[in-house]
Amino acid sequence: MPPSKASSIAALALGFLLLDAPPARSGDPAGLPENFELLGNSKSTKEQVFLWKPLTFKKIPKRTRYAFGETAAGPVVRAESESSAGGLYRKIDADPREFPVLRWKWRVEKPLEIEDEKSKEGDDFIARIYVTFRYDPNDAGLATRFKYGLIKRLYGEYPPEAAINYVWASREPKESRWENPYASQAMMLAVQSGAENADRWVSEERNVYDDYRNLFGKEPPPISGVAVMTDTDNTGQTGRAWYAQIGLFKPGSPAESDE
Repeated sequence: MPPSKASSIAALALGFLLLDAPPARSGDPAGLPENFELLGNSKSTKEQVFLWKPLTFKKIPKRTRYAFGETAAGPVVRAESESSAGGLYRKIDADPREFPVLRWKWRVEKPLEIEDEKSKEGDDFIARIYVTFRYDPNDAGLATRFKYGLIKRLYGEYPPEAAINYVWASREPKESRWENPYASQAMMLAVQSGAENADRWVSEERNVYDDYRNLFGKEPPPISGVAVMTDTDNTGQTGRAWYAQIGLFKPGSPAESDE
């Protein structure tokens, strides 16, 4: 099946141009005194629905369905994709040096069947958590400032400078990393792969600060947002995934109980 995403739309899906998503209010209580509890025990399901905004794409009419639920461990998001794309985005402002630890739990019903996840035709993932980083015109060259300035005039705000996609891969082994085929500013990193841990909750932890430096070879700018997405629009498959207990933490912060 030919790719359904044009380059600019794919970049949107990767968290590089997250401008179809309604902007979060500047007063969102994302920053708690110690950590950023983005989807966990700290907020009720009703509050989570308000804080997470839909991420949709005008040229991809069929959208992944998301539903919030409540469990003993706190809010959970269920994603169901049928030849569709779309995500949920949480706008935040965090220093990756102060809050480098990204934790989350996810579960997939089964992995997708994809031959080449590094190609445009195979750029679908049963589950992904991605982190976007703020663009700063003072650190950009003339051509980049011009391009981002045009986007800001059209949409009212700058797009992110870069994104890290933490994905549940189909074939690429764990810790594999590659440049996204649609957007060089988005780097992919396989945290899980295949069916080994399918159909059960898996707890993850990444150091976003270290990952950014390893992937991009420079110091990271401030974190501008976190998103979840399950997409199958390129391959025309179906899939189901769940997300829970997403947060950015200071070093040494205790992890939530799995109970």
